[in-house]
Amino acid sequence: LVLFCVGTILFSWMTDMSLIKIPEELLMEISSIEDFLFTIFSVQASIATVSIAVISIITGFANECYLGVSISEFITTIKPCILTHKRLIVISLLLVICSYIAVAFKWINLCISLFFISIIITILLVSDVYIIFGGAPKVQRMIRSYVLDHYDDTRIEAIKKELIKAVEINSISVIDQDMEILKSIFSLERHKVLSGQSLIAKLEDVIVEIVCKAIR
Repeated sequence: LVLFCVGTILFSWMTDMSLIKIPEELLMEISSIEDFLFTIFSVQASIATVSIAVISIITGFANECYLGVSISEFITTIKPCILTHKRLIVISLLLVICSYIAVAFKWINLCISLFFISIIITILLVSDVYIIFGGAPKVQRMIRSYVLDHYDDTRIEAIKKELIKAVEINSISVIDQDMEILKSIFSLERHKVLSGQSLIAKLEDVIVEIVCKAIR
């Protein structure tokens, strides 16, 4: 996707600079270039604003944690891997600046390409909103799978803190789900004992501390 977008921008710029000739039958006649460019730039700036609003919606609706993982952080930063929401927003704002330059130099093809790329970025951001509205079980399954595949000392420590807080407020559902994931991690770690890379000692410390907290 990144290579496609970069290639599209380069191709459009080269056509505007007359480095690449486009067949005349594919060209579109525009009566007022200035009005056309201004309209595209205005819409693209609005799209960039929508992108930021999408992140605000996600942060507002998903500010809780599951298995020690912030749901909003998981959706905006962890799950996308490369194209995180922060990067997409920065790219979207940079595209607005590039579009302004394209409008100033009347590079029509480049301006149109930047406009459609902004739409693609917005679609990527909006698609994650549907994950939240798809229901908590779906998001929880994704987070559980992530924790089991990428657990480490830091992740176990986050689960421990969540468990201790759940014990203090007597949240049975959180205690059950956190103890269940620790049990699954413990089961996975049993196969690493011989290699000397096991986190069983860390898990034992976590369980002891939680039990002591509960007794108090």
